[in-house]
Amino acid sequence: MSACSDVFKDIGASSLASIGTVYVGVMPFMYVKNGVQEMKISGVPFKIPRNPTELWKGAPGFCASFAPTIALQTAAYSFFSSRFDPLLASVMAGASSAVLVTPSEIVMNRQQKEGGRYVDIARSIYNNYGVRGIFRGILPTAVREGGFTLGYKALSPAIRENMKEKGYSPIVSQGVAGIASGFVATLITQTSDGHSTQLKRDFNATTPFYKAIFNPQYMAGFGWRFAMVSVATTCIPFFESKIKQLVA
Repeated sequence: MSACSDVFKDIGASSLASIGTVYVGVMPFMYVKNGVQEMKISGVPFKIPRNPTELWKGAPGFCASFAPTIALQTAAYSFFSSRFDPLLASVMAGASSAVLVTPSEIVMNRQQKEGGRYVDIARSIYNNYGVRGIFRGILPTAVREGGFTLGYKALSPAIRENMKEKGYSPIVSQGVAGIASGFVATLITQTSDGHSTQLKRDFNATTPFYKAIFNPQYMAGFGWRFAMVSVATTCIPFFESKIKQLVA
């Protein structure tokens, strides 16, 4: 019962931590990253909006799905880590979450490009493209989420604990761990993310996955995504630990 209770605490803490992380820094970096990728991969013009609030366009709807996504990754990691090596378990947990994050990102990308209500956009995509439209780009998304979860569930905690053992403060340890694991996660999944963004923003795009992942063009937006992922790999574990302390 205690182990089950700990799992539910982890799920709750990670879900709340993910919402805070989205608003702290993930969303504005994601907005720019998506626009830069579409500009460099598909040739669609993009400029950073003058109104900074535009950078958070689509944030409420994305949070409504991002929290369950992180919760699923946490639950799946708890299940897989008892059966496999932590590195493999984190990749498997991340990949499984693509079933949730793919539909939400398709709607969010349409909101960022065209505006509109979350529910209306989701209904329009389903009416025009069916279930295949809702899950368009799920393969590169699964690969990307596997690498992202590897970063914040496996690499970040390992680096953090190693630094703490060497005498560094918890904040410094978490900061360095988040940035280092964020860089690794971004580097190994950037082309997958570029392909995922292309498919979700352009329903006419037909580039196959096996060509995209080895195409340097799909590295577009690396710096913006590195900043975004580093915020996530730093803040999610930090907020999660603070939330657990409050409810302990």
